[in-house]
Amino acid sequence: MELGSMMEGTPYEPPEEDHSCCGRLRRIFAAPQYELAVTLLIFVNALLIGLQFQYEGFQLAHSIGFPGYSASADELWPGIATAFDVLQVTFTSLFLADVVIRGSLFWKTFFYDWFNWLDLVVVLSSVVDLITPGMFNTSVLRLLRLTKLTRSIRILKVSSVLDSLNMIMKCLRASVGTLFWSLCVLLVIQCIGAIVIMYTVQTHIRNPNALSQENRLLVFAYFGTFSRSMLTMFEVLFANWITPCRILVEHLSEYFSAVFILYRCLVGFAVLNVIQAVFIQRTMQVAQDDKELQLKQKQYAAKTFERKLRYIFEELDTSGDGIVTWEEFDGHLKDPRTGALLSMIEIDAQDLRVFYDLLDDGDGRVDAQKFAQGVLAMKGPAKGIDLAQLSKNVGRLGLMAPPWQLQPRFSAQQGLTQGSCLPLQQLETSEALRL
Repeated sequence: MELGSMMEGTPYEPPEEDHSCCGRLRRIFAAPQYELAVTLLIFVNALLIGLQFQYEGFQLAHSIGFPGYSASADELWPGIATAFDVLQVTFTSLFLADVVIRGSLFWKTFFYDWFNWLDLVVVLSSVVDLITPGMFNTSVLRLLRLTKLTRSIRILKVSSVLDSLNMIMKCLRASVGTLFWSLCVLLVIQCIGAIVIMYTVQTHIRNPNALSQENRLLVFAYFGTFSRSMLTMFEVLFANWITPCRILVEHLSEYFSAVFILYRCLVGFAVLNVIQAVFIQRTMQVAQDDKELQLKQKQYAAKTFERKLRYIFEELDTSGDGIVTWEEFDGHLKDPRTGALLSMIEIDAQDLRVFYDLLDDGDGRVDAQKFAQGVLAMKGPAKGIDLAQLSKNVGRLGLMAPPWQLQPRFSAQQGLTQGSCLPLQQLETSEALRL
């Protein structure tokens, strides 16, 4: 089963209409909140494993006489070994209970998810290690427990807090092909560079009169074999290029400086920047094609605009009764702050009277609902459906007009229909005002 299908949600989603005890338990253990809680436990367990390795590192440093570690691990962290044992039993019990409960509640689909197989293997190995200590390598078992971190992938789809992480995972999956071919290009370039420099350097290494024994060993350490030369070229490209360059320049020839400068400019600057640009373009394409991300962005924009409308309405409603009258509108005409507020919803303060007349349905009162509906209707340019509706309404009004008035206007309207939409709109508006 592919990783993408794993991220679409848990395959054992319980039916909402099941109101039995098992149904309620299924809803609890399939909920995103439970999955998030288990993921947090896994991260805490990973932190515990890191502390155990830190403790063992203290002990190793003390045993080999590393400077600064004269005290043993037990002296640095007294009693921590017992705490590690207790916490290991606690986490193993919790994870075992998690596997048993989910396996019992969702036994029909439990083994179709490879995350559950991973949990089962890790938990069983931990239980066996508790029962028979020393049967497994402790370090290997800890690394096996770290694989449970992959279970956190599940919460990417069910948690709205992790939208950014979800997008990162999508971009990484989409960039696998680009990454593969980028590595192939870099590998070919690195191989060519390593072979050329190694071939040039080996001539000097073979000649005992060209270099001293110490310098021959130093040059060989960086460029003596193909594997060493490849490692050095990767170091030149991504890390410290000064040391290899100085070794060849100081002990062989100054012409190697031109080789390194050319290599850094062509490969380190041009090639890597092109690859980086391809990755960025691929990432932007994934973000643009992601329908779910676009939907969330539109929902966020709608919520933001709704907050703006609520804030502006509260500013205009000076009485605080939830109703805005023309007197309240008129009191804001000369206020520069009102103009700035209305510019947030793309309305000019000079058109405030026209704006209020469009919102008012004749009772002289504009509530929050009328205000929001009116602003949303006037937001942005006129759409095709608005023009079509206006044309239809004018046509209905034309049916009510006498035939001797309709004919010349209809001919003029028909002629303007072949032109732009703006004259037609002006004609229809004036026609409606006349009728």
